[in-house]
Amino acid sequence: LQQPPTIFQPIGTCQQAHRCADKMTAHEVTSSADSKKHPNSTNDDVQRCIDRVKECRIKVCVFDMDQTAVADHSRGRLTRESLDNYVSKATVGFLSLVPALFQAGIGLAIATHSDEEEFGGDIQPETHILGSELAQALIDTHFSKCKTQKKDDNTNESINSSSTMFSKIVAYNPRARHGKKEQENLYKRYHMRILLNHFQVEPRELLFFDDATDIVEDCNNTCGVRAIQVCPDVGFQLDDLMDNL
Repeated sequence: LQQPPTIFQPIGTCQQAHRCADKMTAHEVTSSADSKKHPNSTNDDVQRCIDRVKECRIKVCVFDMDQTAVADHSRGRLTRESLDNYVSKATVGFLSLVPALFQAGIGLAIATHSDEEEFGGDIQPETHILGSELAQALIDTHFSKCKTQKKDDNTNESINSSSTMFSKIVAYNPRARHGKKEQENLYKRYHMRILLNHFQVEPRELLFFDDATDIVEDCNNTCGVRAIQVCPDVGFQLDDLMDNL
C-alpha cells in the first residue's frame, strides 16, 4: 500500500549528499557575484515564497540559527571577536525573505540550541557570545535598519525595528539544562511548545526550518508543526520553502 503524502519526506544520507552538492554549487555562484544585488533571490522569487506561505495558511515562520539562518556553526563557543564574521554568513535567502514575511504579517522567531547555560570553564560571557544574545546580534546586524510598509495599528507609523520583526527567540539546549532527560523537552519540543503558546497558533500554522534530520522529523511527527530540512553546508535557501511546502 502506498503511504499518504506528507509535507516533509526524510532525506537519506545519499540524497542529502546530492542535494547539498547541488546547493553548494549554486551557493558558490551566488557568492561570487555582488551580494548586495541578491542574484538568486529576486523580488519574484521572494513573492512566490510569500504566496506559497499564504496559500498554505502559515501564520508563523521559525528559523534555526546555526547552519540555517547562518551558513556557519557557533558550536557553543563563538568568541566575541568572531561575531562579525559569523553574522556576515547569514544566507541570502534568509536576508531576503524575512522582511517580506514581516511585511506580509507573518510572525517570525528564532529557535536555537545555542544557550547561555552552556557558559562554563573557558567559555565565559566576557569573551564569548551564546544563546539569545547571539541570535539578537544576528537580527540587529541585518534588520535594525530594514524599512517596511508595515504600520502600527495604534499610531499608523511604520515599524522598522528588528525587535518587532522577530517577536520571539527561544535559545534552549536540553543537554545543558535539567530538561535533557525529560521527553517533552527533547530535540526542539520545548521550542515548539513555547512558540505555539506565544503566537497562539495551531501546529500546522507554524513553519520551521532546521538543518538537523532528527529535529525536523521529530518536529513533524511529535510536535505536529510543518518542519523542513535545509542543507547544513549552505543554510536556508528560498527553494527549501518552494520545493517542500
